[in-house]
Amino acid sequence: RGFSAVPLPADYDTFLAGMSANRRQQLRRTTRKILSQPGVEVRQVATAAELATALLSLFQLHGKRWRSVGQPGVFDRNGREREFYERFTPVALERGWLAMFTLADNGEHKAVQIGYVYRGVLLQLQEGFDPDYSPHVGNALRAWVIQDCIRQGLREYDFLGGHSEH
Repeated sequence: RGFSAVPLPADYDTFLAGMSANRRQQLRRTTRKILSQPGVEVRQVATAAELATALLSLFQLHGKRWRSVGQPGVFDRNGREREFYERFTPVALERGWLAMFTLADNGEHKAVQIGYVYRGVLLQLQEGFDPDYSPHVGNALRAWVIQDCIRQGLREYDFLGGHSEH
């Protein structure tokens, strides 16, 4: 089975140029609409205190998103998955591997993305978002993260999953 990874160019405009005109316009519009709202902030998790809150939000938002389409999320159906993240993330944070980002509106998390960086590649593990806030908030956060990866000079964003529309 093929997996989806995106090579990262030197700048975000070049990244966007690799998309269809329709997808590029949709991503720009969605990102601008969500990220320009007063009170909306994207942060990278940098401390243990932020990690605990972000991880709880990831579990809750991931479940909420999947329940909205009538399915249980992985953290709802598999306690071992949740336990893995609870054990892995503090170690990854301490060692500088963790790439965990939150998008909050007036301090309330609306989307969370978690991955880790290894050899110049961001390997995206899991996401969660609030479908009641916006069905596109996860895409807006991912676009912000990809821009950040480009700014850091990372060479690839790996979805660690099969091909999908995003």
